[in-house]
Amino acid sequence: MVFEPWAHGPVNRSVWQAFKGCGRQPIQGQPELPDFHGELGRVLDAVVSAYGRISAWGLREQSHAERPCREAWENQLPRLRFETIRAFFKHEFADGQVYPPSFLLGRASYDLDEIPVLPYASLVELADALDRPA
Repeated sequence: MVFEPWAHGPVNRSVWQAFKGCGRQPIQGQPELPDFHGELGRVLDAVVSAYGRISAWGLREQSHAERPCREAWENQLPRLRFETIRAFFKHEFADGQVYPPSFLLGRASYDLDEIPVLPYASLVELADALDRPA
């Protein structure tokens, strides 16, 4: 899967083609997705659970702050490098040291005010914590 560095964040052209008709409006309904099982399914569910809570603008800001998108944009590369994406997220989601995304639930304010944010053991644990009633 190839992602291009666009002004408002990384874009997969085939996904963009499928949903460009929505314009600035939310995508209505549930798109048909492949059925992933096992560990991959749990991780993808966790990604959607955590990152799905971030606004469109927050996702834009989050992606611009992350190395893969920033590197491609600043160096005017035609696509984000797979190796850079893999290394970044392998480090970002290493077991035992998973922090909530900066633009999730106001975490950017915590960072600015230097309020500590505790890590989770995994991305799945972070998603489980977000899904628990307050």
